[in-house]
Amino acid sequence: MRIYVFAITLALQIVGFNAAHAATSCSGNACNDVTFEFKDGCYHITNHGTKRVKVAMGNVGFTLQRGETTTLTGMDGKTCMQGYIGDTTANYE
Repeated sequence: MRIYVFAITLALQIVGFNAAHAATSCSGNACNDVTFEFKDGCYHITNHGTKRVKVAMGNVGFTLQRGETTTLTGMDGKTCMQGYIGDTTANYE
């Protein structure tokens, strides 16, 4: 069983799946102003800068105003996403 869990974890890392417990790496010119936290079962993203920032986490994209925090939710708008597939970017608008 332990081998299967390791193999699945390795495969998800190879395809770019960011699991809830994984650290989120960011690329883009606004990454230093944005924090990505996973707490209480949800991703919380905060713009600490003074400019609007366009964020993409996998296929989910949104814009954060200065000082704004958002929670990454599922398609129903209520439940928290536990992970996503793809890159994380943060760029000034």
